[in-house]
Amino acid sequence: MQALKRHIQCRMAACAQNHIAPYAAGRPCVLRKSQLTTVSVCSASRQPVPCSRAAVLCHADASHSPAAPVASDLGELLGPAYSEDSNMPDWHKGRRAGVILHPTALPGPYGIGELGKESFKFIDWLHSAGMQCWQVLPLVPPDQEYYSPYSGMDTNCGNPLLIDIEALITEGLLDESDRPPAMPDGDIQFDKVAAAKQPLLAKAAQSLLTSPKFSGLRQLMTEFRNSNIWIEDSALFDALRQQSELQNLPWWQWPDPLKSRKASALKDAHKQHKKHIDEFVAIQFLFDRQWKAVKVYANARGIKIVGDMPIYVGGQSADVWANRHLFELNEESYAPDNVSGVPPDAFSETGQLWGSPLYRYGNGRAGMSGQTLDCRQSSASRSHLACRPRGIKQSSSCQGKAQPAV
Repeated sequence: MQALKRHIQCRMAACAQNHIAPYAAGRPCVLRKSQLTTVSVCSASRQPVPCSRAAVLCHADASHSPAAPVASDLGELLGPAYSEDSNMPDWHKGRRAGVILHPTALPGPYGIGELGKESFKFIDWLHSAGMQCWQVLPLVPPDQEYYSPYSGMDTNCGNPLLIDIEALITEGLLDESDRPPAMPDGDIQFDKVAAAKQPLLAKAAQSLLTSPKFSGLRQLMTEFRNSNIWIEDSALFDALRQQSELQNLPWWQWPDPLKSRKASALKDAHKQHKKHIDEFVAIQFLFDRQWKAVKVYANARGIKIVGDMPIYVGGQSADVWANRHLFELNEESYAPDNVSGVPPDAFSETGQLWGSPLYRYGNGRAGMSGQTLDCRQSSASRSHLACRPRGIKQSSSCQGKAQPAV
């Protein structure tokens, strides 16, 4: 219990292992074991499940008077920077409570949560419940095997499957007749969701790119593209990985001119896949626009967004392909020499194989800082605070066999 108290006094809205934050309704909080409630929302099933590593609410003792002294082991009062924001309730304790919920776990008409009305309704609920934080977890395009947001294909991009179809219809980027059949709530069938939504996103992107009535929006997209130079590598990587001869191969098994990023090969590939690249940029612009609308609304309701800044990145990603010198890769094949994981513990008898290539910390410190800055800037534009992914302190390199962490 003492460890839990120490954790609560230090971390906001569940940034570390236990993921519990107190809500004291303006009163000092006395913690009791019987009053602790933790809730997680599973992204796959979108059902609330008890979980010691999840979210949200610690009820205050209703009999505890606001004037009563606070036990010394609960820690010192938080500093003014923690509660000086004008959007925050003027609670003398300065503590904040929040909920961890990935947007994919929200209800949605097409089999997955979206950045539409359900996101705004959830923010309204957070406000009415006295919450001040929404921890969203990584919003990146997930890997195509386990669809884990912690093993994404690009740390700077957003997951296109989160784009709200209804908003695209309302704006005229899609027609009413484009609306796909509704999908039942339950476990997210990512393959089916992608098959239904990706053609619609491509159509919306083409409307944005070509229709005269969207010239103003197209100018905003151009500004977005010019201010995010990483998106060119991201778009090209996405185009290449979907080519029939490459789609089942990791990038380090691509033909040498592409995996080695020969300038002439990249120039030719960019010209060959220009349509796909422009669509990719347009879709990322639409995601960015919708997410920022959600964030602005949340801030107006006094809700801070807590995101996750990627520490490790997926090996099959634009990040590693475009920044090979920053990772421990084989000098000849470019395959990862070592990958991340954790040794056996109470959670897994065989340990966990995360599979992410390790950073080459000994070399290129300036380059590492630049790459980290890109990630931080992307994370900062989408959230107020960025949390370290869980378990990072216990991570280590792995060469032996272990079970993948899903």
